[in-house]
Formats: sequence, C-alpha cells, structure tokens
Amino acid sequence: MSIQEMIERTVDNETLLKYSNPLMIIDPDGQKTNLKFPGEIRSKLFQCQKTEEEVIELQLLLNSLLPPIEWEEEGAVWQLQVSTEPVSRFDVIKLKETLDLWLKQRQARSRGICSVRREIFIQLFDEMIRQETIICPERGMLLIRMRDEHRMSLASVQALYEGSISYAKSKALEAEDSILPLLKEVEEARQQRDKILNEVKIMEDALNQATKRGKELLLNAKKRQAEQLELLNNTNMQLKCQLDELFYSKR
Repeated sequence: MSIQEMIERTVDNETLLKYSNPLMIIDPDGQKTNLKFPGEIRSKLFQCQKTEEEVIELQLLLNSLLPPIEWEEEGAVWQLQVSTEPVSRFDVIKLKETLDLWLKQRQARSRGICSVRREIFIQLFDEMIRQETIICPERGMLLIRMRDEHRMSLASVQALYEGSISYAKSKALEAEDSILPLLKEVEEARQQRDKILNEVKIMEDALNQATKRGKELLLNAKKRQAEQLELLNNTNMQLKCQLDELFYSKR
C-alpha cells in the first residue's frame, strides 16, 4: 500500500488539513521506534530555517493542538501527524481552488445551515491553525481557543435546540392526552346527532305519508259529498216534479 493510499484510508477519504507521511511508532515485534527526530523533520530543517529543537518543539505543539491519528495495521502501530511544512503562496492558491471545487462538487449550500459546508470549513480552519502555528505559535494557540469556544457555543445551541425539541414533544404528547377525551366526547356527540337526525328523518317520512294520506282521504270525502249532494239534488228535483204533477192533476 502506498503512503498516499494509507493517508486517504486513515483520514476518511480527503481532507484540507495537510498531514506528514505516516510514521511507525511500534513495529510488528512490539518495539517502539525512535520518533524524536523523524526523517521528514530532518529534510525540512533547512527549508524552515529552524533548528532541530525548534522543529521538534513545533511538531509537539501541533500534536497538542491538532492530535495525531493512530491505527494498527499488520501488527504495527502507525501515527499520522499534521505537517510542519510551511505554506507557500502556491499552496494557498491551490487550497483556495480545492475549497471552491469541493464546495461545488459536494453541492454545499451558500446560505443557511449546511452540514457539508460546515464540515469543509472545519477542515479549512484546522489547516489555517496549522499554517499560523508554524508562523506564530501564539497566534495558532489563539485560533485554537477561538475554535474551541465556537464549538462550545455551537454545542450549547445544539443542546438548547434538542432540549426545546424534547420539550415540544412532551407538550405535544400532553396535548394529545388531553385531546383524547375531547375527541371521544366529540365522537359521542356526533353519534347522538346522527341518531337524532335519523329519528327526525323517520318522523318527517311519517309526517309526509300522513299528510299524503290525509289529502287523499279529504279528496275522497269531498268527492263523496259532491256525489251525495248531486244525488240529493236529483232526488229533490224528482220529488218536486212529482208534487207538481199531483198538484196540477187535482185541480
């Protein structure tokens, strides 16, 4: 496995924070290796214009600010430390291009809450801490304090948000418990209303049938009365004619 593959495998794919080459701190036999003066530091001494003690002290400071990553592979224990290599103008330009590319490729939102953008900028800020610590250790320590205070503020806000969510859920459950009896009463009232409406419909149907039957009876009664009246009138006319005939016959 190449060094680059080992770095990418250890640091969860890619990162903006620059690391040195992996160092074996315990060999497969269980013996600790000498990390007091790694080869990478030796090669960078002249470039950094620092003494061996200064570079080692810088590496220890970086390790305390940005802890190294350790893992075990094939019986050996490896360690990955942040790089002590100073940043150049070309490195800054390349870092800016990488940042823009990642924001575009990972579709980070430019506004509002975005976990993707936040993760990228966390890595960017760690790289800034590394660069500033190499230039000025005091400034790097100040940036670490700023980062930690920001994380604490963010954690408190997140805890407050989660607490408010929990409170809202408990209140919602309480409201649901108080609503259940009301819903039961509403359902009972609805059933009672439906029962009354059904009774009203039955009574209306009975009233309509009674009204219809009454009209039919009234019509039949009027018809019979008219027939009886006509019969009486005819009988009366016949009797009158008979009386007239008797009267004239006696004269």
